[in-house]
Amino acid sequence: MQDSVSMGVEDAIERFQEDIDELIRQANRRGIEAFSQGNHTAVRAALKNAEQLQRFRDRLTGLRSEWTRIVGGRSRSKTTTSRRGSGGTPQREFRLPILMALVQLGGSAPRGDVLDQVGTIMAEQLNRADHERLPSRPDGGPRWRNTAAWERQRLVTDGLLRSGLPRGIWEISDLSRQFVEEHRA
Repeated sequence: MQDSVSMGVEDAIERFQEDIDELIRQANRRGIEAFSQGNHTAVRAALKNAEQLQRFRDRLTGLRSEWTRIVGGRSRSKTTTSRRGSGGTPQREFRLPILMALVQLGGSAPRGDVLDQVGTIMAEQLNRADHERLPSRPDGGPRWRNTAAWERQRLVTDGLLRSGLPRGIWEISDLSRQFVEEHRA
C-alpha cells in the first residue's frame, strides 16, 4: 500500500513539475513576443515570471528528492535531481555560463567550443565530482560537460537557445542576449 501511495505522490509532483514547465515556456514565449515588438518592460516582466517559476520548480524538485529519501529511495525519477545527487554542480548553475560563452563566441558556435568556454568561465566553481569521467559518455568526458549539455536542452525548451540548427551547433536567441546583459554580475 505504501508503495502505491508513495508513487502516487511522486506522480503528482511530476505532473505539477510538467505544469510548471509549461508555464515557464509560456512566459518565455511572451518574452520573445514582447522582445520582437520592442516592449522591453514586458520582456523584463516575462523574464522575471519565468525565473520565479523556475526557482519554484527547483524547490519542488528538492521536495521530490526529500520525498524519495523519506519513502526509502524508491524513486523512478529521471529528472535533474539525480545529477544533483552526484555531488556535482547543479544543472541550473550552467545556464548563465552557457549563455555568456555563446555571447563571447559571437552568438553561435560548435558544442565543443561552447563547452570549452563554459569550463573556463566556471573553472573556480567546478568541483571534484564535476571532473569525474563518465563511463556512459563515448569520449569518457567529465560529468560537468554532460550536465551542461542537459542544461543546454532546457535552454532550448525555454526559448533562450535556438532549436532546429545543424547537429552540434549552439546558438543564442535574442531574448537570451538580454537575459545575459541583465544578469551579468
